[in-house]
Amino acid sequence: MTGAPPETANEIGFDRVGKDFPLPSGRTVHAVEEVTGTVPAGRFVSIVGPSGCGKSTLLAIVAGLEGASSGTASVGGNPVTGPRRDIGMVFQEESTLPWRSALRNVTFGMEVAGVPRAERARRADAMLSMVGLAEFAAERPARLSGGMRQRLAIARTLALQPSVLLMDEPFGALDQQTRLILGAQLLRIWREVQLTVLFVTHSIEEAVLLSTEVWVMSYRPGRIIDRVPIDLPYPRGFEVVGTDQFNAYANRLWATIRRESLRGFSDAEEHPMAEQPT
Repeated sequence: MTGAPPETANEIGFDRVGKDFPLPSGRTVHAVEEVTGTVPAGRFVSIVGPSGCGKSTLLAIVAGLEGASSGTASVGGNPVTGPRRDIGMVFQEESTLPWRSALRNVTFGMEVAGVPRAERARRADAMLSMVGLAEFAAERPARLSGGMRQRLAIARTLALQPSVLLMDEPFGALDQQTRLILGAQLLRIWREVQLTVLFVTHSIEEAVLLSTEVWVMSYRPGRIIDRVPIDLPYPRGFEVVGTDQFNAYANRLWATIRRESLRGFSDAEEHPMAEQPT
């Protein structure tokens, strides 16, 4: 996982991607519509937007967990038609295996993939060191904090050596201080491993702090209505938060999200009993 990747080896592409969800009433919810864009290889792009705009749906389509109703999502120029080993995903929900040690949590995915025992051990040790959990290798998740368990989930995903990392609100259940600390660690890992990252978050500050670019989605049906390159130098420390340039980016993003959120509230008031997709 060292050395610069080919220019498009882990590029994420969207070509007029749409997703519809049929509901029991016979209605159809248009969750995502006409999403087109590219996450260049090695970049860190965050997606923000109002609740229910299709952020997680878009991520699930790239992961191969959901099929697009129209258009194509691709990685490395190859259409995504199902889960792939070169695409890793980290969720917000607790995903550690409570009966296995931290080390054996990291080796689990490799066991399923048929990686030889010696290679599993080598990778697991390396990943635990990378996320700062080497001294907790023998501990079970119950003895780790929430932030440590999320680092463990990241280590387990990275051990499979994906070229693309998808993250769906991975720090959403954590307090603000822990989110900032884990965000800084994630940036270090991203730069070291040279992954392409697509990151969904509700936190504007988190998006600005981490990303090379932030995409803003509209209220449903979700479209990309703004792309904001973040021209802040790496490595980024906490001191960048609150600077004039940081605040200018955050204010631009908030203005767009606020407008779209109000549109969502207005729609909910007009259709209070409308069914929602699960």
